[in-house]
Amino acid sequence: MNISVKWIIERPDGKAFPASSPLVPGVRPRRAHTKSRRGCDACKRRRKKCDESLPICGQCQHFKTACDYHSATHWRPENAGVLSCGRSQFAMSRQSARVDVLGVLEADERQFSAGKLRIKSIDVLQLLDHFVNDHSPWMGSPDYQNVIQKHGVKLGLGAPHFLHAILAYSAGHLDYLRSDPKLRITTVHHCSRLLALYAAQIPHASTENVTQLFGSCTLLTMLSYLGVAYDNPDPDCKPEEHQCDWNAFRSLQGVRLLQGVPALRAHLRQSVWLPVLQESGPWEGDDWASPVASCQATWSSRTMEELCAVCGVSPDLRDTDSPYLDPLRRLNRIIHQRMDEAMIGPLMQFVATLSPAYMDAAEQLDPKAFIILCYWHALLLKVGQWWIVRTATGACRRTCAYLWEVGGDDIRRLLQFPAAQCGLNLASLG
Repeated sequence: MNISVKWIIERPDGKAFPASSPLVPGVRPRRAHTKSRRGCDACKRRRKKCDESLPICGQCQHFKTACDYHSATHWRPENAGVLSCGRSQFAMSRQSARVDVLGVLEADERQFSAGKLRIKSIDVLQLLDHFVNDHSPWMGSPDYQNVIQKHGVKLGLGAPHFLHAILAYSAGHLDYLRSDPKLRITTVHHCSRLLALYAAQIPHASTENVTQLFGSCTLLTMLSYLGVAYDNPDPDCKPEEHQCDWNAFRSLQGVRLLQGVPALRAHLRQSVWLPVLQESGPWEGDDWASPVASCQATWSSRTMEELCAVCGVSPDLRDTDSPYLDPLRRLNRIIHQRMDEAMIGPLMQFVATLSPAYMDAAEQLDPKAFIILCYWHALLLKVGQWWIVRTATGACRRTCAYLWEVGGDDIRRLLQFPAAQCGLNLASLG
């Protein structure tokens, strides 16, 4: 990877010339902007440069004066030449972004690429701009997208694995939109660096680095789910013929390593990730216990009753040694809700909390474990974000075909919903 930091001169249209590039005739180099664009009112009155900290900037804190940002409320990132992740957490000029972000990446690349072929022409700033400024729903739940777009890049400056996670996810989305082989290579490159750096840090998870690790872990979870589709492009192959399923599926449980430690979970609840954790619901399974019978007589309640019957679990979802109990408890809370982006957190927490006993049963192609997973994939499909659709469609189709073959009438009846979501005609299965 050859990332140049020689970006000093800018054209009026915002595009950069490398310092080594000749000037374009008729284009006069522009001086770097040195004043605060979004400073507080007090600093602007005093004609002082504001550091834009919230809730009170450094100047106002030093002089013990009131700090307000009323005059900055109409500023928009698309109307200014800055890379912005929200005033309260991260705002820097493009020139500063280049120095800081590219400096972190170059330091990592020098260590990684020694004696190896380096990937060229990776437009890091394009990826960062897309990550920060695309506000369409493409990055998990609304709360998650809001938090990571505001805080992600700043946190990534102190943790290269998180920065690579951001770039990999952004490149993957752009590849999805444009189908560009170069973006696919870029995604793979940043994923490889993310995995290497994350694997080195996760054994040393502590309150000092868990905030960044959680961010990398959540992005890695979505990238891992997306990667299953690329590893196995045939949507019709049977589960036992797909060698990547279980390694990929277990990789979706990475957040379990962080949230499973009470001290780290408590620290995360005091961090910028609090809205995301609240949206996902309680971590402990007992807090999800809610009898199916307490729900109204709807499709979802009838479906849960049938799932409980197939799995041999009482509809009251109370104590039992069954490995299917906790997944059914969580599914019971999810299935009654409207399936939109806000449900991505609970859906991904569902898979993160699956017990080793349940995972072992699924890996042995146990039909009871598979019917629960089939519904999980189908509910994800109803949400339908870009990183979900291809993988969930293939997984749902393969699982339905497998369960139609090995399951009885009770399981076959339950396949109507997932088959409809993935576009599989059950009649074609014979």
